[in-house]
Amino acid sequence: MKAESGENYVLIVFGSEQPSPIVAAMEGSTSSKTHFRLGDVWVKKGTALCQATRPDLDAMYDRRIKKRVHEEAENRARTRLRQLQEESGQPVPQQNPKPNRSLLVGPRSELRSFAEAAIASNDSRVLDMLVEMARERLVEEWDVNGASDISAPEKPDQWWSEIQMFYRDRFVPSLNVLVELGLQIIEYEASPERLRPIIKLLIEVFENARQFHRLRGLLVVKAGELSFARPAYDAYLGIRTLATYA
Repeated sequence: MKAESGENYVLIVFGSEQPSPIVAAMEGSTSSKTHFRLGDVWVKKGTALCQATRPDLDAMYDRRIKKRVHEEAENRARTRLRQLQEESGQPVPQQNPKPNRSLLVGPRSELRSFAEAAIASNDSRVLDMLVEMARERLVEEWDVNGASDISAPEKPDQWWSEIQMFYRDRFVPSLNVLVELGLQIIEYEASPERLRPIIKLLIEVFENARQFHRLRGLLVVKAGELSFARPAYDAYLGIRTLATYA
């Protein structure tokens, strides 16, 4: 932008609350000074600006993680009940088009009911909200689990067990839900615009997987276990599935 006096300047505006750290994607410098570098994360402490430390980043995610754990604890019993109803052939109550995170791990019939109601009501907001909830697990939780860290984990065996569990129990189910949602949109011939957030997220998942430095070079003991290429390949299959069905 240009000031009234003719000087060029850059104005960066942030919301009062940020859901995740803001990371510099390029270097910002003038002829006399480098103001920020690639990968910098800045925080304000008192009146001073300084680069974020690992404890600062942990504190940013801590509140979100606690809230998520609380929500999942409340939904776990209801989700399990619905699964038992589906397995036993009992009718599952019609789902109102209201997105919640239990849809990411609950019975597939519940997701279909949600998608059908949302498509019938032509309400793109609820579909977009569910996509954003999926993004938390498909993109942001990899960072929470340290997959992008260059340094080795303090307890490699424990970290490997936890990242495998996250991949199996949270990443894969959420990815499957995202693809299933796209298939429902195609099947019922909803507006192609409804697919844009889903495709955009699948591409982001694919690109984000390039940064999983801790997964590089890990020995894959069994076929199907998590490896460096696996998350990107899962996203690729999701995109191909939607493209083929469309």
